[in-house]
Amino acid sequence: CGKVEHAGVSNERKEQPMKTFNVKGMTCEHCRRAVIQAIQSRDSDAKVDVDLEAGVVQVEGGLDEASIREAIEEEGYQVQ
Repeated sequence: CGKVEHAGVSNERKEQPMKTFNVKGMTCEHCRRAVIQAIQSRDSDAKVDVDLEAGVVQVEGGLDEASIREAIEEEGYQVQ
């Protein structure tokens, strides 16, 4: 069939748990971009979703909660 198998090698990406943060002070597109860039500067593969209306940031990636919280707070926003 032409299918090549590699023992012990998987192309599947491991799912990282989604971490959710309530963040105060985000009001506009600039805020959204600043938070995304701050988190991705620490983990370039992180998937970041920012809901400005709800004040919620969701992150999927390898960073721990303390690192994400620190990145957001360094941008001047309050993580609750």
